[in-house]
Amino acid sequence: EGGKVVFAGGNSIYREIKHTEYGMRVLRHHLPSYISTPLLGTSYTGDGFRTYASYKVTNPGHWIFDGSGVGNNDEIGAYGANQPAAGAWGEGSVGASGFETDKVNRYSDLYAEGFQTLAVGTNKEGPAYIVFKETHSGGWIFNTASIAFTGALFHDPVIDRMMLNLFSD
Repeated sequence: EGGKVVFAGGNSIYREIKHTEYGMRVLRHHLPSYISTPLLGTSYTGDGFRTYASYKVTNPGHWIFDGSGVGNNDEIGAYGANQPAAGAWGEGSVGASGFETDKVNRYSDLYAEGFQTLAVGTNKEGPAYIVFKETHSGGWIFNTASIAFTGALFHDPVIDRMMLNLFSD
């Protein structure tokens, strides 16, 4: 009904739950891609788990990038504050595409009509896909597909501008 949704993380729809008078109850521990992809444009897989990287912009003409000065193939989110501690797994890794990431998949073309890819993580394996879809009722869905994305806020001017554009629409 014209609503606007921002998924600023990854692994956004993973479990089926039911609200009860005692709290939430998990009905299914992992939803299949054919359920989550039409809603988000992407779905979680373990590929690239605990890796971090920047995103490469693939659609700089999209209004979400207005005023950012970003161009095609420019990298954004090279630094993110959501990094593992020194000496932990992933040591030396940086970037907003990381930890747990969602990807486009075989259901993206079949069932997730209208999602546009705006940027793709540069992770060697399992990159996150930033996607956007305008809905038939005048709303939209924006999905960063990465748990590490929010750690780049206040560290990357393009990501800051993207979020301001979203919240100004």
